[in-house]
Amino acid sequence: MYRDWLYNRRSEKTRKKKASKLGQKWTSRMVIEQLRKEEIIEKTGAMPGSKTFIERYQTTLTAVMAGLSKEELEEAQNTAIEWSAKTPPAAVQVDFAKKKAPGLMKDLASKLWKQAGMRIFILSAWKEEDEVRING
Repeated sequence: MYRDWLYNRRSEKTRKKKASKLGQKWTSRMVIEQLRKEEIIEKTGAMPGSKTFIERYQTTLTAVMAGLSKEELEEAQNTAIEWSAKTPPAAVQVDFAKKKAPGLMKDLASKLWKQAGMRIFILSAWKEEDEVRING
């Protein structure tokens, strides 16, 4: 009872949670980030996940983009339009499934619990090269 009362009277700023984005619009920067991920990680000169890596990542990505020719940037823009209209390649989808799917599933489950008092069970599976990964 008290928890509900406090929950309903908290500030508006904390009530609004960012809605999950399922339909992603791709940009040329995002396409370059996906296609040249190894090069960007190598050029940062730091261990992925470390503080220095996080500090250097965006500037390194900007530097990689600055080093591309106009044709390559135009090709990345066309690829972004294509990926937004259809779907990205399977490798990019697998990367998305690994990183974002657990958070999206947790967000869905918590919203259903808060709004409808529902408990759900989610089984996720995706194909990774020649094997199928299953999480439940």
